[in-house]
Parts: sequence; structure tokens; C-alpha cells
Amino acid sequence: MLYHILTTHEADVLNPHLHGIKRLVLQRADNAKVREALQRAIDSELPTIKHAFILYCLHAEKSFREYIGTRSNARVVGEFVNGPLEKFVHASLTGYYPSLREFVNDARNEYVTT
Repeated sequence: MLYHILTTHEADVLNPHLHGIKRLVLQRADNAKVREALQRAIDSELPTIKHAFILYCLHAEKSFREYIGTRSNARVVGEFVNGPLEKFVHASLTGYYPSLREFVNDARNEYVTT
């Protein structure tokens, strides 16, 4: 499932996952700014925004990792999240990547080729 999510650009495939993330996040942090940011990612026509959102959530949200893990190869997802993805997210948040697209491409390529 994660392979399919990361290799598609179709909003019909990506948006249901973003809506699920939105429900998870708003259960804990229901405020206008968070709600607006989540909705803007869902409404975006750019798959890079949607993929980045999913990757950041895989890194930060245990319940989302479990959801994806039960629908994918849990061992592979776990190894990806606890290894390369952690490094990619750290690099992204500390300014290593000049663009969000480069972060998404590196993370996607790492998952798809391992």
C-alpha cells in the first residue's frame, strides 16, 4: 500500500489518506491554524505536497504508521520509518533540502528501491 501511495500522483488515491491524517491530528490539536493547514494540503493539486504530508505523518504519528503497516509489509515500513525516513525528515527540517520536492523524491526513491 505505501508503495502505491508514494508512486501515484492521483488525488483520488492520496486524499483519503490525508483525510484520515486530518482526523487523527485534529483529535489532539483541534485549532483553526492546524485545521486550515491540513485542508490546504488536501485541496492542493500538487502531489508533492500530499506526499510530503504523508511522509511527515509516517514519521510523527504512530497510529498512522500502524495503519500503513497493517496494509503493507509492516517490517519494511518499520525499517523505512526508523531508518532512512528519520534521516530525511531531520534533513528536511534543518534546511538540507532546498525544496520539498527533493525531500519527497529522496524519501520515495529510498522506499521504492529497498
